[in-house]
Amino acid sequence: MVRLIRFINSYGGATTIQTLVSAAPQIRNVLALISLVTFIYAALGLNLFANVMYREVYGPQNNFRDILNSLLLLLR
Repeated sequence: MVRLIRFINSYGGATTIQTLVSAAPQIRNVLALISLVTFIYAALGLNLFANVMYREVYGPQNNFRDILNSLLLLLR
C-alpha cells in the first residue's frame, strides 16, 4: 500500500487519479463487450455441445449442459 502511494505521488497523484477517473467509462464499455462476447459463446456452446457424452475431460463439472457451467468452462 505504501509503495502504491509513493508511486502515485512520484508521478503526480492528482493527474494519475484524474486519468483513471476519466477512463472509467471506456473501461466499463470494454468489460461489457467482453462479457457479452463470453455470454454469446456460452450460449453457442450450450446449443452445440449440450448432449455430448461425458468423457475424461468433459465431465459433470466441465460441460455445456446449462448456462452457468458454460460460463464457468469458458472462464477456465
